[in-house]
Amino acid sequence: MKCPYCGAELENTAKKCPYCDAEIETNQTENAKVENAPTSASSEIGGMNNVKSNKTDKVDKPDKVPFFFQMWFILLVTFFSFAILFVPGIVLFIVRLVKYPKHRKPAIISFACFWGALFIFSAVADYIADADERKVHSFIKNEQYQEAMDYVDANMDATTYYYYSAKADIYEAQNDYTNASKQLINYVTSLSDKSTVGSDAQDRLLKYKDKVSESVQVEIDSAISDINVAKAQKEKDKKEKEELKQKAKQAQDEADKAKKEAKQAKADKEKAESDAAKANSEKEKAQSEAAKATSDKEKAESEAAKAISEKEKAETEAKAKAEETKSQKDNSNKDSNNSGGSKNANKEDAGNSVSKVSKDTILTNANHDFSYKNVMRYRDSYLGDYVVLTMKVGNVVQNTDNRQYIATIVELGDGGLSYDWDERFVIENKKYDKSLTWVAGDIITVYGKYSGIATFGKTNDYTDKEVSTEIPTIDVYYDILEEDYMAYD
Repeated sequence: MKCPYCGAELENTAKKCPYCDAEIETNQTENAKVENAPTSASSEIGGMNNVKSNKTDKVDKPDKVPFFFQMWFILLVTFFSFAILFVPGIVLFIVRLVKYPKHRKPAIISFACFWGALFIFSAVADYIADADERKVHSFIKNEQYQEAMDYVDANMDATTYYYYSAKADIYEAQNDYTNASKQLINYVTSLSDKSTVGSDAQDRLLKYKDKVSESVQVEIDSAISDINVAKAQKEKDKKEKEELKQKAKQAQDEADKAKKEAKQAKADKEKAESDAAKANSEKEKAQSEAAKATSDKEKAESEAAKAISEKEKAETEAKAKAEETKSQKDNSNKDSNNSGGSKNANKEDAGNSVSKVSKDTILTNANHDFSYKNVMRYRDSYLGDYVVLTMKVGNVVQNTDNRQYIATIVELGDGGLSYDWDERFVIENKKYDKSLTWVAGDIITVYGKYSGIATFGKTNDYTDKEVSTEIPTIDVYYDILEEDYMAYD
C-alpha cells in the first residue's frame, strides 16, 4: 500500500510511515488486506464495497508546512547567512523540528546532508588552495631547490606574501638566511601600506636576524621599523578620525543648543516687544537705546573696515618686499652659476664641513648604473649618489689649488685598458687621508659622491671668445692607486 500523506510505498502491515513519520490507522491497513485478497466474485464485490466505504472516512493529515519552514528555504537561508555564523538558518530549522514533529526525519536528513556537503566543499577548497604550498614543500623535501624556485615564479602571485614566504622557505632550507631575509624585506618594501604586514613576516625577520651579517641586520631593523611606524601611524590616524568625529558631534550639539537658545531669545524678544507696546515711555527709551546701539555698531564697523584696509596694505607691501628679495637672490645665484671658473673652485674644502662617511658605506650603497652618458642624460637623477669608479687622472683644473683634476672612466678588457677623454669628469680632492697626491696619468679607484654638473669657462683658440663647458663632478673621499692597471696602459 501507499502512505496517504507522502505517497511512499509501504508494507501492508505497516503502522507508521518511515519516511514522514505519519501514523497509519488500522482501517487503512485492513483496506490494504482486502485489496490484496483472492479474486473471487464475492470477495471482489465485498472488497470494492469496503474500499468505497473507507474512502469516505476522514484522515487526520498533518498540517501543511509553509514555504518558509520548508527545507529548501531553510538551507538557502543557512547558506547565505554564513557571515553571521548561520544563525537564521539554524533557528528556522529548530523551530521546524518543534512545530512539525511528523516531518522531523526528512528534515534532519536534509540538514545533515547539507552540512556534510558544506564540510566536504570547504575541505576540498582548502586542499586546492594549499596545493602550491604543498608542491613547493615537496620540492624542498627532495632538495630540488631550483625546481621549487621555478615553480614559485611560474605559479604564485608575485604581489602576495605567500610568494616571498615560499622563496624564503626555499632559502631557509638551504641555510641561506641572508637571501631568506631579503625576500621578506623585499615583500615589506613592495607594499605601499606597510601596516598590512602580518606578524608572521615580522617574527621570521626577527628569527633570521641573529643568523645574518650586520648589514642585513640593519636592513631587517629598518624593515621592522617601517612596519611599526606604519602601524603606529594607522592607529594614530584612526584615533584622530575618532577625535574629529567626536568634535563634529560636539559641534552639532553646540549648534543645536545655539538654535534652541536663539529660538528662546526670539520668544523673549517678542514678549519684550509686547511689553514695550503697552508702555509708551519704555518703548521710547528702548528706541533711544537702540539708536545709540546702532550708532556704536556703525562706528565699530567703520573702525573694522579701516583696520582691514590697513592690514591689506601691510600684506601687499610685505608681499612686494618678499618678491623683491627673491628676485635679488635669484639674480645672485644666476651670477654665481655663470662665473668663468668651476663653481666649486673657491669653496672651502667640503670634507671639513660634513660628517665623515665610511668607505664601506660608499661601497655598499654605490650606484652601479652610474656612467657619463647616464649622468648627462638624466642629470639630477644621480645627484648625491655614492660611486666607486676606476679612473685615469688627467690635468689639474686651473685656479683650484690642485684640488680638481680632469679624469675619465677606464675599463680593463682583453685588449687592455679602454677609456674616452670625450667622456670626462672633474674629480675633487675631499679625501680624509691626503697622503696620496694625484699625478696626470695615474689610474686610481675613487670612492666618492656625485655632486652635480660644473660649468667651466674656456677661450676658443680661433674666435678668442669665452665658451662654457658642462662637466659632471665627483667629490672623492677615498682612493686607491691601481698600479696593476697602469701596467696595461
